[in-house]
Amino acid sequence: MFLRDGLLDALEPHRRALADKLVVDITNPFNARYDDFILPWDTSGAEEIQRRFPRARLVGAFKNVWWEVFDQPEFDGQPSDVYVVADDADAKRQFLALVEGSPFRFSGELGQRYGYFPRMNWRLLGEPWTPGQADRLAHPAHGGAEASA
Repeated sequence: MFLRDGLLDALEPHRRALADKLVVDITNPFNARYDDFILPWDTSGAEEIQRRFPRARLVGAFKNVWWEVFDQPEFDGQPSDVYVVADDADAKRQFLALVEGSPFRFSGELGQRYGYFPRMNWRLLGEPWTPGQADRLAHPAHGGAEASA
């Protein structure tokens, strides 16, 4: 669910349950055409969630990874990198501990681990893709039913 679809209001009934819990925001504030954001450039979806639910321990992650990459996260034998952001260092550490061993590399500590930080940058990896290729869902954006495997 995206901010544009009422994410904040959908979370509101869970306000008390979210207090002091790790919340991982994987969304971007895209418009319906996915060609722009619905928020000003000086904020983010994670910041808007944190403002609305200040007691949640928020981490932003997987925002640079499209859902099609989750089933096959490697490109040319290299794992996909995931950007991780948080103002709460303990929440970030907890998140990184939870995802340890997953098939992704988490950039929150990569540069420091290899001694590159701050003299580093990222390389775009990819491969040709046809919409519907290897999709397990008929069309999730339009409420499609699961396809049989």
